[in-house]
Amino acid sequence: MMWEDDDDLDEMPEEQTIREFEQMLALNKSKFFDAAQFEEMFDYYLHRNKIKKAEKTLEIGLEQHPYSVELKMRQCQLLIRRNQYEKCLQLLDELDEILGPQADLYMMRGEVFSDMERHAEAAACLEKAAELVENEDVEFLYIDIANEYFNDQKPDEAVHWLLKAIQTNPDLDLAYFELFQIYRTENNPEGAVAIFNDLIDADPYNPRPWYYLALAKLELDKTFASIEALDFALMLLPEYDEARLQKAEILMDKEQYERALEELEILEQRDYRVFYIAYCKGECFEMMGNFDLAKINYKKSIRLNEKYLGPWLGMAIVMAREGRYLEALPYIERSRKLDPDNPDVLLYTGLIYKALGKQRQAEDAYLELVELDSGYDEAWIELADIQYSEGRLSDSAETLLEGLKSNPENTRMMVRLAGYLCLLGNVPMGLEILENALEVNPDGASEFLEYFPALSHHPAILEILANRNA
Repeated sequence: MMWEDDDDLDEMPEEQTIREFEQMLALNKSKFFDAAQFEEMFDYYLHRNKIKKAEKTLEIGLEQHPYSVELKMRQCQLLIRRNQYEKCLQLLDELDEILGPQADLYMMRGEVFSDMERHAEAAACLEKAAELVENEDVEFLYIDIANEYFNDQKPDEAVHWLLKAIQTNPDLDLAYFELFQIYRTENNPEGAVAIFNDLIDADPYNPRPWYYLALAKLELDKTFASIEALDFALMLLPEYDEARLQKAEILMDKEQYERALEELEILEQRDYRVFYIAYCKGECFEMMGNFDLAKINYKKSIRLNEKYLGPWLGMAIVMAREGRYLEALPYIERSRKLDPDNPDVLLYTGLIYKALGKQRQAEDAYLELVELDSGYDEAWIELADIQYSEGRLSDSAETLLEGLKSNPENTRMMVRLAGYLCLLGNVPMGLEILENALEVNPDGASEFLEYFPALSHHPAILEILANRNA
C-alpha cells in the first residue's frame, strides 16, 4: 500500500484513518470514508469511552452510507450505552425487516431487555440467538441465558443452561463457577455437592468438578472431604493453580502451616500470583513464630504489589509482636490509608499508638473500631484502659457498660468493670459483677488483683475471692 507522505510510514491504517477524520472535523471539511472505516473509527472511540466522537462518527457515517446495516448495528450499541432502550428496540425492528432472523440482532435485543430488567424476554431472545449462532463460542451464550433465568428467579432453568454449557465445553471454568454461585446464593451447599458429584460421575477425569465439589464441601465445613476433592483435582491436573491455592488456604485456616508452605512453594515456582503467595508464606512463617522469614516474604509481597493491604498489616503485626513499635508505625499508617475501615487495622493502630504513648490517637482508633464493630471485645477493654490510665474512671466504667451490651458473656470486661465501679465508690454493684464473672471464669480473680492492687485488701472483695477459692 502506498502512503501519501513519509510521515505516515510508521502509522497503522486505523491510526491514519483516525488522524484524517479528526483533521476533517478540525478544518470543518468533508471527506469520504468507506463504511468499514466508519465502523473501525466508531469501535476505536467507543472502546476509549469517547462517546461524543463515537456519536459524531455514526452521524457522518450514516449520512455517507445510509443503508449500512453494520453502522446501524453500532447505532444500537450507542443507544444502549445512552439507556435509550425504546429507540434501540425500534431500530432493531427495522433491521429485522431488512435482514430477517439474525443471531446478532437477537443478542442485542436480549442485551436491551436485560438492561431493562425484563429478564424473561431477554432469555427468550438469547435462546433464539443460540439456535442461529454458528461459532464455537455458543457456550458463553448459554451462560448468558442462565444468568437471565437466575435474575428472573428461576434457578432450575439457570442450572439447565449451565449444564448445557458444560456439556458443550467441559473445560469452561466459568460455567462451573456460575453453577457453584447459584447454589451458594440459594444457600444450598447440599445441592451443589449433588450436582458436582453427578458431573464427576459423568466425567471422572475432569478436574474442574472436583475443584468445585471441594468448594461445596467447604461450605458444609467438611474440611477433610474438601482437601480430598482438591487432591483428586490436582492428581488429574497438577498445574491447577486455583485448586492448589485453595488447598493451601484451607491448611492455613487449620493451622497446618508446614503443609501449607509445601503447596505455596510449588505455586511460587510456577509464578502464580506471586505477590499473594509471598503474603501467604509470610503469614505462615508469622504464625510459626519465624518472624525473620515472615518479614522477608511480607516485604517481597509489598515490593510486588504496593496496593495490597495484607503484607503491610502483616509487617505491622510482626513488628508489634517483636516490641518494635516505632518501626511498626509506618506500616500500620500505610495499612490505614489502604483500608481505613478494616477492623484489624484499627485494632493494631490502637495497640501501636498506645505502646508509643500516643494515647489520643490510640483512643480515636479504638472508638472508630467499636463504632464499626461493637463485637470487638479487646477494643472495648483497651479503650477503657486508656481512659483509666488518664484518671478518667467514669469514662472507663461507661465504656465497659456500653461494651457489655454487645459482649454480655465477656468475663474480662466484667472483671475490669467491677474494679472501676469499686474505685468509683459503687462497691455493691462492683462486687455483684465481680461475683458473676468469677462464677464463669475463676481465673479472673488473679487478673483483678493484678490490675487493681489498691483493692486487694478490701474485706468484701477478699471474702468473695476466698469463697471462690474454697
